This record gives sequence, structure tokens and C-alpha cells, in this order.
Amino acid sequence: GMITVDDIVHIISEEAGEDVLLLAGAGEGDINEPIRLTVRTRLMWLLVNLPTAMLAASVVHLFDGQIARFAVLAVLMPIVAGMGGNAGTKSLAVAVRAIATNQLTESNTIRAFGREFTIAIANGLSLGLLIGAGVAVVFSQPPPRGRPGGGDGGQKFIARVAVGGVLVT
Repeated sequence: GMITVDDIVHIISEEAGEDVLLLAGAGEGDINEPIRLTVRTRLMWLLVNLPTAMLAASVVHLFDGQIARFAVLAVLMPIVAGMGGNAGTKSLAVAVRAIATNQLTESNTIRAFGREFTIAIANGLSLGLLIGAGVAVVFSQPPPRGRPGGGDGGQKFIARVAVGGVLVT
């Protein structure tokens, strides 16, 4: 019996795939797994995530007044939430891959976190600015303005959307 490089690569690939599925709460990912076991595994993962969803809902509730004044914000919430979820999933995938390949160690964890945070800020600002400009074009109206004479022009609105994008990503 000889162990080849292909055998080792195959085992590493299988193990990494299992780790990703377990981190995602998808069990072993076997399509032949009993339905009851799959439901229980996924339900536990969803229950773990429920408090974060409740927290997000409470943050949205803090802005009820603004949402009532600017209905366009309600239209944009699913877009921002979806982008945040996608960005978070990508960051998680990078982290899991780094752990699986031993690239993430105690000595570089803070640097890796800083890197992902910087990427989140850049993407959040870029997408926030794009969304702010898109609101003006698609809804045929300038971004909402604050009190007359308060100096709260469209630039501040776009900046707020950009900061919101950063917070979500």
C-alpha cells in the first residue's frame, strides 16, 4: 500500500468540505440523510441565528420615524440586508478556508480581522454611495434633505447610506 499525493489531497478536500458544512449548520450535507435529522440540525442553526435577526429588527425599529417619512428606505432594507448577508458569508468562507489550510494562526488573526474589516469598509462605502446615487436616479427624486437651513444636503444622506453599508458588511 502506497499513499499518493492524490489520496492526501482527496482526504484534505473531504475534511475541509465537511468542516464548512458543519460551520454552516448543514450537517454532513448528505442528500440521503434522514429528513428528521436534517430538520433538527438546520433548526438548531436557525435558532442560534434567531437572536441576531431579532437584534436587527430592533435596530430597524429605532428608525421607524425615518422609515415612515421616507418610504424608499423600506424598499432598500432587503437590498442592504441581502448585501450584508452575502458579504458576511464571503468573509466566513475566507476564514474557514484559512483555518482549514492552516493559514489562520494566533499570530496573524488580528491582521486577518483588520484585513476583512478594511474590505468591509471599502465595499460598504462603495455600495452605499452607489445606492445613494441610485435612489436619486431610480426614484426620480433627490436624496431626502433635513431641516431647511440645517445644512443637511444630499451629500450627508449618501454618507449615511455609505456608513450603513459599512455597518452591514
